[in-house]
Amino acid sequence: MPEEERRALALVLIHAASALHPADGRLASVSRRWRGLAVAATLGFALLLPLQGFATWRGLSQGLQQDAARRACEVPRSPPPIAPCWIAFPAHRPTRCGRS
Repeated sequence: MPEEERRALALVLIHAASALHPADGRLASVSRRWRGLAVAATLGFALLLPLQGFATWRGLSQGLQQDAARRACEVPRSPPPIAPCWIAFPAHRPTRCGRS
């Protein structure tokens, strides 16, 4: 496990331990010492969400524009002929009297 992940896990475990056993002064002091870092990390992740949303929106809009440009350059084709329904669905083939 990389060092950064170990530190993040330690930070989470320290906060969880101090919440589960608030009478331990040593855990409380370590938790208070690292609390500022936890707030900064939370704000950093919260600020990344709008950035990810904007990047997703921009990528989708560019993809739609490229798709529209590609469709504008295509030569329109006639649709394929429609087959009778009993070819696609043999159970609905008409009988001699015209009923299925």
